Amino acid sequence: MTEKKTFYKKKYTEKEIVSELEQYLAEQKLPPNTMIAPASRLSLRYNVSPATVNRAIDRLVERRILYRVQGSGTFTARAVEAERRLRIGLFMRNTGMDRSDLYGQVAFGNQNTMFQQYFQRAGHDCSFYFHQLPFPPEQLAGIRLYDFDAVIILKGHASRENSELLKKFNIPVVMIMDDKVSRSDFHQVIFNFEPGFRKLLAHLREMGHRSFLIAGNEPGRTDAILEAADNLGIPRRNFEHQFCKGYRTEYWHTVESAYTIAEYYLTNRPRFSAIMSTSDYISRGIIDYLSGKGLEPGRDYAISSYDNFEKQGMLIHGARPILTSITHPLERLTLETVKLTISEAVAPSGVKHIVEVLADELDIRASTRLKIKTNRGETCIEKK
Repeated sequence: MTEKKTFYKKKYTEKEIVSELEQYLAEQKLPPNTMIAPASRLSLRYNVSPATVNRAIDRLVERRILYRVQGSGTFTARAVEAERRLRIGLFMRNTGMDRSDLYGQVAFGNQNTMFQQYFQRAGHDCSFYFHQLPFPPEQLAGIRLYDFDAVIILKGHASRENSELLKKFNIPVVMIMDDKVSRSDFHQVIFNFEPGFRKLLAHLREMGHRSFLIAGNEPGRTDAILEAADNLGIPRRNFEHQFCKGYRTEYWHTVESAYTIAEYYLTNRPRFSAIMSTSDYISRGIIDYLSGKGLEPGRDYAISSYDNFEKQGMLIHGARPILTSITHPLERLTLETVKLTISEAVAPSGVKHIVEVLADELDIRASTRLKIKTNRGETCIEKK
């Protein structure tokens, strides 16, 4: 009987893959901007998972031997470009700059710090310009935009006049903080709120909730709630939407503005089994008002929110986190924006990139944990 031969294929470590790829790229002397094989193919070569190959490629990207282009692939970088220190211009909103507004610092000020830290770690410089939306075109025209290798701009600053001006300088522009793809020639990093609200609605439905008061002034998040309801088969007639009056995205203005929604809820309380707030600013106002009337969240009514300031140590009510919330993925958006901006500044791809950041992290807390029961067409919290 002939003995069957067994062949063993070596399984490479991440470190070995980095070394082999680096040696191969040096020996082949590939031209700048040459696309290398995808991770799926390299994983077969090295007998590992694509995730291991991607981690190895990440190391070479950090060393600026390679660079990635979202949606296109991984390429060899020019040595002269890899060593060049980029200068990035950021046109942001001055909300959150006031140190007395702690919620504003979490929602907006922290993002500016993250941008600065991420660019510094990558060895690049950034300059900030702050203004309420939109940025005045005459002020933008007075800035030496030709000094920048790339620009990051808030959606609200990208007016028609400002967009036309930026196009003249032929530099990469990345537009951020929108919740849908815009008609623009710029790269875009956008939020997708639907996954988080789908998780939240599934949780509320499991707890017995069937009728919802949407409290908020953020149309994109309200649309995401209704889209999530469609995906879960919850009729839209089960939702009612109330806006704040005099709403602004600063904490001290918003708490009192949200009182109008709390009053409406109190008057129509039997019609709703849960409040779905689209912002922790609004949630704080509703909870404060109802607490003044002797109603406590999680004991007398159910309320959920978006932002999750409590995860950042900013308490909404009492001495411990109580508010079921979807986390605003601001850090993920910031990191994806930095990666895309550097990639396009180093080697413009000629392709408009749309990067979607999912708001899909839900923290379930006491404000929605009590189940409800229905009694003669009215909903009430089932107390235990």
